[in-house]
Amino acid sequence: MSDFLLDFREKTIRGAQSAASMMKYYQDINVGVFEYEKFTLVLSRPDDWSVWGPYESIDQKVFVALSGRIAMEAAEWEEAEHFEGEGGLACKAIYNLYKSGGIKNLESLNGNYAVFIFDEKAQQFYIITDRCGMFPCFKANLNDNSLVFSSQPDILASVVGCYHDLDLTSIAEFLVTGKVSFPYTYYRKIEAIDYGCIHSLDLKKEKAVFESKKKYFNFNFDIDPRVSEWDLAEELASAFKKAVNRRTLPLFGQTGISLSGGLDSRALLCSADNRENIWSFCFFDEENLEYRIAQEIAKEANVKIIPLKRDFDHYGDNAEMGVRISGAMGDFGNNHYLGFRNTLRDIGIDNLIAGFYCDYLFKGLVLNKNRNKFLRTETYSKFEYENYMPLYWFNTVYSKHVNERLDEEFPDTLKKDASDLGRLEIERRRLFPLFIEPDNQETVIPQRVMGWYLPIVDNDIIDVYLRIPPRQKLNTSMYSKMVKIVCGERISRITNINTGASVNASQTSLIFHGYIRILQSRIKKRKKSIATNESWPNWPYYINHSNKIEFLWMRKNETAQYIFKQILGYDPYGKTIREYKSGYDLKLFLRLLTLKLWFDQRTR
Repeated sequence: MSDFLLDFREKTIRGAQSAASMMKYYQDINVGVFEYEKFTLVLSRPDDWSVWGPYESIDQKVFVALSGRIAMEAAEWEEAEHFEGEGGLACKAIYNLYKSGGIKNLESLNGNYAVFIFDEKAQQFYIITDRCGMFPCFKANLNDNSLVFSSQPDILASVVGCYHDLDLTSIAEFLVTGKVSFPYTYYRKIEAIDYGCIHSLDLKKEKAVFESKKKYFNFNFDIDPRVSEWDLAEELASAFKKAVNRRTLPLFGQTGISLSGGLDSRALLCSADNRENIWSFCFFDEENLEYRIAQEIAKEANVKIIPLKRDFDHYGDNAEMGVRISGAMGDFGNNHYLGFRNTLRDIGIDNLIAGFYCDYLFKGLVLNKNRNKFLRTETYSKFEYENYMPLYWFNTVYSKHVNERLDEEFPDTLKKDASDLGRLEIERRRLFPLFIEPDNQETVIPQRVMGWYLPIVDNDIIDVYLRIPPRQKLNTSMYSKMVKIVCGERISRITNINTGASVNASQTSLIFHGYIRILQSRIKKRKKSIATNESWPNWPYYINHSNKIEFLWMRKNETAQYIFKQILGYDPYGKTIREYKSGYDLKLFLRLLTLKLWFDQRTR
């Protein structure tokens, strides 16, 4: 959807042109430079500027700009069409909120965004960040207290001149955990600003001053034990419908919903009231079980499905550009969409919807859990740093620093807190802001360069999320009920690829189909193919058979090799790429290669 650079330094040293060049990842991305006496804002957008572009009030006293997207009701978009002046409808609507009730009115905004408001009369500048931290915003901490912000840390580091001042603890943390903790980045002088906040800057003096931060949204969990699973499922079903319908209006062009054989995408598809403007599409390496289930769902929902077959080197061919766009803060194995960017544009899909983050919010993905291998049921387990994502600890001082950082984020009192609120607080700290989670390339890349519109961050959905007890997330208990409500009996009877059974199936059915899936998975692995029965490829096979991956890994980079040795305590090139074949070692290899490509781009 977009990137930005916001520079409050003296005009002669603002990095507008450099940032504009770095943001233009593709020729069809439009970049605008908006220069004022006190600041320069650079915005990039791959989508419709008549909807999402900036707006200046008729009296030229208030300037409003947007990175990302907000979500509104159809009537609010229609009302914005009648506002005077040139500019994007979204920013006109934001201006109307600000004009009618001041900055406090913007606390109700919905979506994944950074909103910018310059009030010339008050000499105030505001940056409003979204509730969930889906849209990233970073600030450079400069010695002279000059203010420069950006959505992309590499661009910001280049513009302010701290490109080589690296934070090796953050680089180590990525190798250990697969992510970089908020608010850190790979640069010692750059950190993320807080999400769910209104940041105020005072422009009255010669130099802009960061005045205050107001946290307008906190994750205040409000669990009521008297509310049943079915009651919450009904509330969540209603929230899903509102979220999807806000994001599938004809105004946004042809909508494409990424459809799989699981629960999340079918819930989104079935939440749409008007499906005339919706197509679905499905990724695969070969037409497998997941694709056939997606076909069945699409047929029953009466929507077109577009098969999107990956080339063998889909991930390798797009790894370098994905690293450049994402800043390497998530591994390239989650760069699912970029290779289909041109295809989706060519077939006319302007507006992309996906069901990401349902696993986190409603299925307890990041909770510490045990799974009974016979009964296929989940129960709580004691706190460990490792949850669904493997951790790799190294015998070096950098690994020690990472452990200290995690201990600070998760103090002993919280680790020992087995209450519902304690578990939810651990979940919150692991999950939010969303742009830092380990799988983030699947979202931050399309968010920057495609027409991406993520329903799961909708305010109504988050409001329900705050009321769900963690026990209702075990075994996908409440969420499967919600999906059944949204989808109805016929689509709910279609197999859930993740269980092999129907939606909200009985425990007996889940056990039976679970064993069948294990057997099928073992048979499939013996075929030694990149294809699996599900959406994503057989990664051990791919890594060990891709000449492209081997070329990227073996391309010499002495800086990367030196830093890896310091952090790991050994040379990762001491074993061949063929030895990174187990499921456990594989994630470490993906992280290493992601960072190696990042170092390649820095040393060219």
